[in-house]
Amino acid sequence: MKTLSNVVKHPVFITFFGFILTGILGVMFSNNYERIQTENELKKESIEKRKELVKQFSELLYNRYTQSQILYITLMRNGPTDELKQQKKNYDAVYAEWQSKNQIYLLSIRELLSAPLFEKFHFKLKGVVESLYYADSCIVKAYDLYINGENLSDTVLAKCDVSDMLEQIYSCLYSTTNDLYKLTAIELPNADSTCINKWFEDTILTKDCPSIY
Repeated sequence: MKTLSNVVKHPVFITFFGFILTGILGVMFSNNYERIQTENELKKESIEKRKELVKQFSELLYNRYTQSQILYITLMRNGPTDELKQQKKNYDAVYAEWQSKNQIYLLSIRELLSAPLFEKFHFKLKGVVESLYYADSCIVKAYDLYINGENLSDTVLAKCDVSDMLEQIYSCLYSTTNDLYKLTAIELPNADSTCINKWFEDTILTKDCPSIY
């Protein structure tokens, strides 16, 4: 025991033991640091992917709105027939793109959000889209009348109150895409939390969307 005690107290042993302990602690610290760094990088990468998805979906939705607005404005100022036909062609192309891609984007967004969050977001988006469909039906009807030489396009657009409708839709469009951006750019609470609905209502969704026409 005395020999062992002498060995333990020997400066060489203390130095050697300190070196080993330092190495073990260093490896543990390094591994933990690398794990934290990896987790942070994955979180950052995930958020960037979410933001890109939101950007692409927002562009698709805004293009849908903007082309309807352009066609409406051209009708209201009695634009030349050739210009109107070109704007209608542009409108049809954007409409077709929306129809072919919006469900794909929604499926991707659904994977990012918990079920309660997606249901609330989708309900709000539905109000925007259905309002757009109604505005489009009035605009396209006015376009058809104008192209056929009937001076009723202004009457149709006024009866539908398309100008006011597009203004309200734009406000809700901004609110909806902004909500989606916030939802995908932050750390969401646990999807199973009993307070998630209250958290969602209190911190995210605004209520300035137009009624479905």
